[in-house]
Amino acid sequence: KGWSIKKDIQELASEIFNEKYKSLSHSDKETIHDKANLANYKRALTKIVRDFETKLKAIGEKGTNLIHRFGLEYTDFKGGRNSAFSHFVKWANGDIKEPTATFINLADNLDGWTTKTTPPEKRAAIEAVYFDGLNEQVKSAITLFENSTPYYSATAVLNYFFTLGILNDVQRRLQQLQQDENILFLSDTTELLNNIIADSDSPFIYEKTGTHLTHYMIDEFQDTSAMQWNNFRPLIRESLAHNNFNLIVGDVKQSIYRWRNSDWRLREERVPADFLPDSIREYALD
Repeated sequence: KGWSIKKDIQELASEIFNEKYKSLSHSDKETIHDKANLANYKRALTKIVRDFETKLKAIGEKGTNLIHRFGLEYTDFKGGRNSAFSHFVKWANGDIKEPTATFINLADNLDGWTTKTTPPEKRAAIEAVYFDGLNEQVKSAITLFENSTPYYSATAVLNYFFTLGILNDVQRRLQQLQQDENILFLSDTTELLNNIIADSDSPFIYEKTGTHLTHYMIDEFQDTSAMQWNNFRPLIRESLAHNNFNLIVGDVKQSIYRWRNSDWRLREERVPADFLPDSIREYALD
């Protein structure tokens, strides 16, 4: 927003420590770093956006022209100044406005286009424009928005398009700094363990640590992250396989560390899905 971008980049760079970014594969990050590939991707996204907006603008212009050709204004239809037919005017002017429920109900519904007080000559013109193509334009607009997911997805990606490339560049500089200074960020330890374990079985982990643990107790579990859980899960599964007792303590209502990658859904969804039902017992404390 200003000439000084240092603060913005610093705020953006904090996303490097987000597990969603950390979970990107090496090949993903290489792809992001490939500026030529990014340029091609941007062109593809821009085409999706442009094609949708061109089609919508054409629908708006056709609808508006039809209304005018029959000597009508959008205010002549049911709703007056608030008529749903104002959508055509907005679309013709390049405004990407989603059709309201009232507009959607206009399709194949001539009775919804007029009121009892609509003058006879206006009613006749409205009926004529309905059958002469305006109803088809209404349906075309509805169909276009029913298939608008690629458009909104492309628009969202374009809004943040350059951030991934910037993040990747910042991370490479940080990695170089770590190598030069021989340091490891504490925030990287979970990812490091995740990469070492990488779906390995428990004996491999015990072999590397030189320690075999029988029982596990994880407190404040609502503040656990997905990567942390992936690190603990094979150990707990091994313990349960030997009929050992393990304890998870947590309250999803107290999950306040999302900025530190905590995920309350682990307690609610993942834990029950990761183990057999007969191996889990729940106790609610009053």
